Amino acid sequence: MNGNFLRRWVSIALQCIVGICLFLNLSAPAALADELLADVDAYSNFARLSFQDLPALEGNIIDVPSDVVDLLGYNPARSWEDGSTPADVFQLGDFASSFGLNQFSLKEIAHLSGGSIEDLTLDDFRLSGWQSISSLVSAMPELGQFNVTEIAPVFDLLDSPIGGGSQTYLHAIAEEFNLTPEGMSLDFLAGTDFGSLTLDGVDLSQYSISSIPGLESAQLDSLQGWQYASVSEIPGLDSVSFSDYPNPLSLSNYLSFVGKHDVTYGSAESRVTSTKFSISGSTEAGFSVNCVQDKGCAYIELEDMLDIGGLGGLHGKRWIKGGTGEGAQMVDGGFGALKVLNGGREPTGRHPFGNAFKVVLTDTDEPTGTATFGLYFRVCKRGVIDLGCSPYFLGPLPFLPSQEKGMVLIGLLDGQGGATSGIAVPQQITDQATAAGFMDRPGGRHVGSSSLVEMDEDCLDNLTGALRHSSEIPGATEHIPLIIEAAHRHGITDNAQIAYILSTVSTETEGVWRPISEYGGHCGQYGSGCFYGRGFTQITWRDNYRRMSDVVGVDLVADPEAALDPEIAAEIIVVGMRDGMFTGQSLDDYIGGGRANFHGARRIINDGDKMQFTANQADRFLAALNSCETVTVSRGPATGEINEAIMDSVTQNEGFSTRDMPRTQGGRLACAGALNEILCRGGMRSLGGTCENPELGVLNVENVLRNGRGVQVDPSEAQPGDIIIVDDGGNKQHTGFCTNAGCTEHISNSSSRAAFSWNSSGWPPFQPSYVGRRVAVYRLTEP
Repeated sequence: MNGNFLRRWVSIALQCIVGICLFLNLSAPAALADELLADVDAYSNFARLSFQDLPALEGNIIDVPSDVVDLLGYNPARSWEDGSTPADVFQLGDFASSFGLNQFSLKEIAHLSGGSIEDLTLDDFRLSGWQSISSLVSAMPELGQFNVTEIAPVFDLLDSPIGGGSQTYLHAIAEEFNLTPEGMSLDFLAGTDFGSLTLDGVDLSQYSISSIPGLESAQLDSLQGWQYASVSEIPGLDSVSFSDYPNPLSLSNYLSFVGKHDVTYGSAESRVTSTKFSISGSTEAGFSVNCVQDKGCAYIELEDMLDIGGLGGLHGKRWIKGGTGEGAQMVDGGFGALKVLNGGREPTGRHPFGNAFKVVLTDTDEPTGTATFGLYFRVCKRGVIDLGCSPYFLGPLPFLPSQEKGMVLIGLLDGQGGATSGIAVPQQITDQATAAGFMDRPGGRHVGSSSLVEMDEDCLDNLTGALRHSSEIPGATEHIPLIIEAAHRHGITDNAQIAYILSTVSTETEGVWRPISEYGGHCGQYGSGCFYGRGFTQITWRDNYRRMSDVVGVDLVADPEAALDPEIAAEIIVVGMRDGMFTGQSLDDYIGGGRANFHGARRIINDGDKMQFTANQADRFLAALNSCETVTVSRGPATGEINEAIMDSVTQNEGFSTRDMPRTQGGRLACAGALNEILCRGGMRSLGGTCENPELGVLNVENVLRNGRGVQVDPSEAQPGDIIIVDDGGNKQHTGFCTNAGCTEHISNSSSRAAFSWNSSGWPPFQPSYVGRRVAVYRLTEP
């Protein structure tokens, strides 16, 4: 992340806020921008830090039940002393569902850290000693074709005495299989009992990393025991900055909602005044968990720094200290089988960076007015075998402190601890950031698309269940049908070829599952013009943009940004892989007619880069596709500009009060009225009645949708901005908007708070308050 650009971007944002009212009704002095920018550098600088820059940890012990270890396939239990470094304590498995350090290879780490692989021995890379002959071949299948005499550490291992005697493993193999060393391939040995021999049986300090071909390019999580390797045991990893991680700690993708650290309190304060008005907690317990300790909790009291379009509301709110010490609070956490870890408890806190990790207030110091924070992590195992996620209990990793009257990153008051990320950035700012090459143009739902691609719900569930991380599901749910539809339209119906196209998208977008711009790409990088990498696969150079223009029927040379359109990006990757337009290698060269060389097929895009990583994902996608009764896709009703306008209005008006809405009993019965108010504030007509006197009956709103203003859509094809109707068959109904693809996230009026502020999740929606016998989703077609 470029810190100077971030600072300039926030400055632009604040100028827009103050000067041209891009956000609603904000009139702020110029000093406000200076006050916020004074703390921005600290956040951008933190993202440039690495593990080796972090302070030492206090001692701790983590215990994990043996039955959970068996399910997880990884034991996160450990203990450490005061003064231990985070790089020595934290292991790769701790970050698999957050930073994604397991997705690195030694080659990538060396590039990012400025190190040299040539200077490394196998002894420097502790994971190498944990590898058996079988695990090496599994991680790097091309290694299986080598003769044992060609791989020095393997040959020396086999040539060592058995049990201190005179006979070597080579002698034993010769006797059992009548083979000389020259006739032994690693593939053969991997399938025998000798395949379990591990390299720690030889002195690894005498071999270079290159003594095992391909090891430097192997993804870390393809190697046996990767979960247990500490950060310091991976050469160079402790000096890679947080902003360069596969899932980076970065503020560059959104302007997160910030608050002011107003006053600092130790736990003694709550002995006089109870700690209420909390905005801290957990996903399981909610984010308004007040202090339950008799002696009170430590906390910081907050104030609004920017009250943007009703998104403020921090005055007097309190962020409570998390943990088990004096004045600290633990709350319920985790779900599924892994909830039992740490007794189902985690420190209270918030998620301003999303659910990858939790930010916890770890201590307060009243005399200096300082608050310290830490990051906590969890372990998850999702997919076909879904064990859920543990509480956030691995930590704390030291994070930025705050000072009274300074900035604190809060995230939106969204009912999810800020996990829905930040305030939507105005398009003018996004365009400037994208043009400068420091920010991806938002992907996701293709606003203005002529139609929506639909897919069999069970099949799509199979495919999203094959993903590595749950964070990939929203983007994949939206774009997998689009990609498969493009494949079918261009004559690709072989499941293995479709599986490899999907796995390529997963690799090239690094799990984001939307068309992205090349990180750090800039105009002039690939000749004259702005032809840096874009799309589901990163096309570069003017000539390639010109050739792809002929494929998609759009002048990409004149408008390179069009390659970020999901429909165009899908055309490019499908036709490009089918016809070998990227490297000269095509799908038919490796896959089809019963063949599925997923490992070699990586040469269609990028020879030698993440070959096994992509192959493994293709295997999972192929199994999912083969279990589908049908893989057909079709075009459904368009979302278009109406859904976009609805979501813009939702974002700008979330939290508005319905207390003064007539005929609603002080806002308690205002769900339909709030929905209509959102439509009216977005420039649309009320669903029944008028904007001055809107319809309040949920079923009457539904009748208007049925009779010309909308169409009913299957919930699995629901998109942000679609309208939900829940009816219990009696006199209890509720309505609100979907806020994500698949409609597992929703927003509606809160009866208890009398405000358009209830962010709920799950399906069916609005549970447990509204358990309807009938749930319907509609798409507004006439504004």
